[in-house]
Amino acid sequence: MYSETVLHLQLWRVIASKRSTGELFNWFTHTAIQQFGTQIAQVWTCPGEPTHEPHLELLAFAEDRAYPRNLTGSKQTLAVVEHMLQQQYDIPLQSVLNVFPTHLATLLQRYGINFCAGCGIREDLYLSSLESPQHADLADTPQKLGIFIFLRRPPQRPLTDIYTLLRQALVMAEQKQLLRIQRTSSAPAQHARSLALKALVPRHTMDAAGNPLTLTIAIRDKNARNLYLAIDDHKTIAELASLTQLSKDEMSQALRVLLKQQRIQLYEPGPGGKSVDHRPILYQGRKDWHL
Repeated sequence: MYSETVLHLQLWRVIASKRSTGELFNWFTHTAIQQFGTQIAQVWTCPGEPTHEPHLELLAFAEDRAYPRNLTGSKQTLAVVEHMLQQQYDIPLQSVLNVFPTHLATLLQRYGINFCAGCGIREDLYLSSLESPQHADLADTPQKLGIFIFLRRPPQRPLTDIYTLLRQALVMAEQKQLLRIQRTSSAPAQHARSLALKALVPRHTMDAAGNPLTLTIAIRDKNARNLYLAIDDHKTIAELASLTQLSKDEMSQALRVLLKQQRIQLYEPGPGGKSVDHRPILYQGRKDWHL
């Protein structure tokens, strides 16, 4: 398994040698398999502008073995990916039982696929043809792009590493004129900042109903472990802070640990609360943590 530095150096070499976005995305999906331990990696795109019938296109995929197409290309999978791309949000690592109908999730597990996750790129992209040479004309319409992965077990390295690698690849591909990024302000990120952190509701991203103690064994930080056990998917962060008696600094650090390990996802308060993009909170200074 390559280090992050080695992967970035390899990316520079790949960008220098690739002449189309198709070649770049093929390299990326195979890297997701070889270096991140995923079983299936897919790069999807759909029109950036609203249409009556959104058209999904699988730009590239790789797998560690041959899987039936009715598993990874099912209507349910397409619906999940389409929603992820249209809303431009991330699907945190979680059991396939939480995402797909029982019959499909059971079939996935029969093939050793127990988890899934996804990341939708926030900016729209203008892509060149997958087979076009370098400096070819870019598409006239923007596209939304994202990655969806299936895994046997939680990865040894954070999924944020692979998402970061994809974003870096896109930026470098733009410099080589293989695509153009339409940079706009991220609505989910702005919304995350506008909400006071203490009002958000953390929810488990993995199925902790069976034996939550098992999932806490790998959490070395004591405060993070206690917070994880206290989370019931309903209490706000303010209520959890009162329950666990953690100080502001201890609570902030515990949340960072659980978010970085992708064990929880933050949601708006209320029964229909939407998921909140926590990355601006996670990777910026403590001033953004309004506890």
